[in-house]
Amino acid sequence: MKSMKKNFFTNPLKIRNPKLALACMLPLAFVMCRNYEKHVERNRLDNEISQVKQEIRTNKNLHIVRVPQKLRGTQIRYNNATDSVNKNADTMDWCMNQNDSLLMRAYNNYAERVGRNFQMSVFLPDSDIAVYQKYVSQLNSFDSVDMTIEHARRRILNNTASLNDVSLFFEYMPDSINHELRNPLGWNFYMDTTNDDTLEMSMYGFTDSVLFGALKNEKNLLNNAWIKNGSVGIDTNDVFGFFVNYFSPNFSIPEFDSVREKYNHNDSIIKSYTQYYATMSGAEDSLHNYYQDSMNATLDSLITQRNALEK
Repeated sequence: MKSMKKNFFTNPLKIRNPKLALACMLPLAFVMCRNYEKHVERNRLDNEISQVKQEIRTNKNLHIVRVPQKLRGTQIRYNNATDSVNKNADTMDWCMNQNDSLLMRAYNNYAERVGRNFQMSVFLPDSDIAVYQKYVSQLNSFDSVDMTIEHARRRILNNTASLNDVSLFFEYMPDSINHELRNPLGWNFYMDTTNDDTLEMSMYGFTDSVLFGALKNEKNLLNNAWIKNGSVGIDTNDVFGFFVNYFSPNFSIPEFDSVREKYNHNDSIIKSYTQYYATMSGAEDSLHNYYQDSMNATLDSLITQRNALEK
């Protein structure tokens, strides 16, 4: 029978004193619990950061977004102005389109009246008129918004055009056209004294001094159709929309006076709409800036908290 040998070595993991074991496990449990809390907090902050970033990228409904009391009035103005803008958008478009048509009709009638004294059939030989008619007939129809050129095109083909009507097509003519014309085209330079300062001006047109003088006189008369709103120069070769944006109609001219009442009625509606739109845009900017600043401040705070967990 084998003799039993006594084990004189104690397993350090087998601590028989419960109080001692608890004392040894508490620090480990605390560390594990603390790490778990940090993990949960990191996940929570990461989710919130992601949500706030998404909100910043997304257009917020400014009608209902929560704002401080000082911006409540702004939000109310924004809501009212937005409702008015949306409600009257179709009416405003109709008024603008009708006013464009009224001015176009008035200008065309005025141009026809002025042009009677500057008929190409009087100033140009038949051979030159035939050349212009040939090239104009080959051009595709222009965009309907530029009816000034379309009216001029029709008059050229009907042989009732003025010198200005013809000049509207100079830029579309080939460089070789001078080989076919008895009266060649070229750049003309003259001194303009209509402004406070005398400036040297240039205009592409007839090189013949008599023809050029007649063309310039007709353009000057046509320029009287518009009262300049700013410092933008006038050039009747530009599309009609240019005038509508930078000039007011001259209602002292009979053709424009005939559309004055309808034009002013529509214009008052347009101005009201524009005022509502400006109110809406200003309030929208204030609300949007507040919301963006508030969200960015929230985002910065969350990121700061998230970074603190890494320390």
